[in-house]
Amino acid sequence: MIFFRRFLCFFLSAFFLIKADAQNTLDNLGLSSSTPSAVAFGLRKLSSNYSGPLIRINISPAYYDVYPDNNGYLTLNSAISASYSTYNASATGSTANALSSIISASTTATVCIWYDQSGNNRNAAQPTTANQPTIIQSGNFILKNNQPTISFNGSNNYFQLNYIPTSITSFSINTVASISPSANGNLPIWCSRPTQNGNPPSYQNSITLCLGSNNLFADDSKSTLIGVSTTKSYNDDNLFISSNVWTSSSGNAISSSQFSMYINGNTPTTSNTSIGSDNSPLESHNTQPVSIGRSVAWGSYFYGNTSELIAFSSSLSANNRKAIESNQANYYSLNITSNIWNGNTSTDWNTASNWGLGTVPSSSDNVIIPNTTNQPTIGTGVSAVANTITIQNGSILTLSGTGTLQAASDITVNSGGALLGNSSNVTGTVTVQKTVVGQRGYRVFSNPFSTTQSNLSSSGINTTLTTSNDVKTWDQGSNAWLSAGSGYSNVSIAPNQPYACFIRGASSDLISGLSYSAGPSAFTYNVSGTLNGSSVSVTPANTSNYLIVGNPYAAPLNTQALTGGSSSPYYTYQITQGGSQSTQRAKAGAWVASGSNSNTSNTIPVLGVIAYLPGSTNSFNITTSDINTGGTVQTSLSGIETIMTQMELQLNHANGDYADKLFVRLDANATVNGTDKTDLKKLYNDVTNMYTIAPDKTNMAIDARNALSTIPMGVSAAAGDYAFILKSNNLPEGITVFIHDKYTSTKTELTINQGYNFSVTSDINSQGEGRFELLFSSKNKATATDNTATGKLQLSVLGNITNSNQVAINISGAEGAASVNIINMNGQRLGTVSAMNGIQYINIGQSESGMLLLQVIDSKGNRAISKIVKQ
Repeated sequence: MIFFRRFLCFFLSAFFLIKADAQNTLDNLGLSSSTPSAVAFGLRKLSSNYSGPLIRINISPAYYDVYPDNNGYLTLNSAISASYSTYNASATGSTANALSSIISASTTATVCIWYDQSGNNRNAAQPTTANQPTIIQSGNFILKNNQPTISFNGSNNYFQLNYIPTSITSFSINTVASISPSANGNLPIWCSRPTQNGNPPSYQNSITLCLGSNNLFADDSKSTLIGVSTTKSYNDDNLFISSNVWTSSSGNAISSSQFSMYINGNTPTTSNTSIGSDNSPLESHNTQPVSIGRSVAWGSYFYGNTSELIAFSSSLSANNRKAIESNQANYYSLNITSNIWNGNTSTDWNTASNWGLGTVPSSSDNVIIPNTTNQPTIGTGVSAVANTITIQNGSILTLSGTGTLQAASDITVNSGGALLGNSSNVTGTVTVQKTVVGQRGYRVFSNPFSTTQSNLSSSGINTTLTTSNDVKTWDQGSNAWLSAGSGYSNVSIAPNQPYACFIRGASSDLISGLSYSAGPSAFTYNVSGTLNGSSVSVTPANTSNYLIVGNPYAAPLNTQALTGGSSSPYYTYQITQGGSQSTQRAKAGAWVASGSNSNTSNTIPVLGVIAYLPGSTNSFNITTSDINTGGTVQTSLSGIETIMTQMELQLNHANGDYADKLFVRLDANATVNGTDKTDLKKLYNDVTNMYTIAPDKTNMAIDARNALSTIPMGVSAAAGDYAFILKSNNLPEGITVFIHDKYTSTKTELTINQGYNFSVTSDINSQGEGRFELLFSSKNKATATDNTATGKLQLSVLGNITNSNQVAINISGAEGAASVNIINMNGQRLGTVSAMNGIQYINIGQSESGMLLLQVIDSKGNRAISKIVKQ
């Protein structure tokens, strides 16, 4: 093996017959003579001084040198040499023949020599045909981004250079490459590390650059990885530019802080391992010629494509690196204009090392702000500029003090991102986004802009069908949702105004009525406008109806700010995606209690809306100082109420898919005569609905009562099997919930996450408002209460359902002696007992289970009746 290596080095030195030129300036890459390269491989002219061939190809059994065409590129019009019988035959120069003259539809060509354009004559060669990477298949160039590329198979393809770098203290490698989706592991594109022979100094401080699927970019120095260990996979077959810079002082080991890498001009996230202690220069122990595509020590091979590879025996400056990358990006149609925030140094926008391009963004940069440890702040006196800005999910851009932000084009706040600070200091159109699940139904949004939204047609919503009810706005005075316009293209949503928008799916879904070819699909909802830059005034119309308020800013906001500083319980509108397409295409949604109160531990996200009961009609202001990212952001706009005395009942399809829900609350301040301030009306789905019916016949999504008696329910649904599920029950201890199904004459106790199964058929009596009612049982004995007699006979049952033979009643206003009749639902009197004003117990042991009437008659003939249910 040693003899073979020495022979190969001699062979390469003796027979690579391209005459060594003076050092060639890579001016076609934007470099000057002050930045000489160690090697320069490309499939185009990298230096205007270079006059040799680009590659030598093997079309068995002949070999040909291939030269740049008249434009300096490798094409089928490129001139070729006469044919050679051996891979290392002496070059004879170009002929008048073009490459196309020797190519047919069945031609496969491999590369045996990749010529060095640096002027150093360090050509890369592979004498064995089976080990040569491929450049032409089936008569066509292998292309990446419409330009020729060399394909390595990951099993035995590689080149070896007649170049052994030694005593190098700094180094740079630039390559244009792609990684096969089938790549696995750390695959070397450049390796100067010799075989491990048990003597660490023989391979420490060498350079291995890996392009693989695990540690994507790795430097093997001291037998340790100091490059990128990232969860992002680059083995997606897409072409990218990789620039890698090692900087080490002579006599010192390389450290993680002395290695930088750039992908398409930006620094990726790095995770560096420990470094060895050898204090030798970077390549001081190197005895192995450099390999392209193979690691001798690891026995592994590169799997992917390479179009250019340039190395420097120095550290590239930022300007020179960017000059190369800019040239390559233009030639290979790659985007490196994005300046990506990395926060490597601090949170300061104005610090160059915090940015992937190594410079503070200019007005031509497309800025991307990902979720990093240090999030950017534009401080007082800083005037930040960019072309476009994208604030990604989980990331925050903060304007502090008098800091300003100006974008020549758009500022986009992705779903889950935030733009904090005084919005009046932001110049540019802002687009706010929210992820919308694939479920048909209303979504409730806020308008976070100072401008009116007048057209939602381009927001991502499917607009195949439009009606006057597609977009609604809330009017507290009338306690109703009102149409905002006819369809999506003609709406008028005022600044800071919440609105309900009917979502049929993504704009790409093909819909005809309720007939979907696919979907409804999830999509990104986006709306644009000018951000609010000042405080927002809110004036409740009255305290009898729910006030619906939206977040007026492009950042999470304290819920307390939306309630005027009070800690009110609040609700949000929830959409839960169905598990099957049939349920996803049925309109669904319900108001949900979303937290114990509106304290500052919770925040409402961008476009978020809450509903609550105002304590007064006093105006209050929402200001940018209320923006808060420290609290728990309610990204799903749903939660579990922990303080309100209530129960939550859910309606599911038989397969478990969610359809609808309602809440019944016990509130001493609620009235019993109809809809009041503790209720919320039903917002209807088109097929499946569940609601309670208030005494004034209003259908309710949230029904509050000062006492729990029988509450009628309504159900509208298509024929099929369904289930009522009790999701939570925070009613006072001892109160049990029953569902009374009058269609089947059954009463069923509901326990948490258990419920009652039923079917809807073609029989009209199987649904509607006459089938179901909720019953409430108190298993606790009643205690005495104050007598509040008004001179009129009154009867109240303390616990209207009983599990024993006694029920407590309270009589007031009886004149003279009174009697209590126990009557069943057939009108039969089961017994009569004497009674008086006050609390007393009536024995009902002689009656059967079911509904009973208690009738009180005093000496003047005054009567009062109450219902009970005996189990």
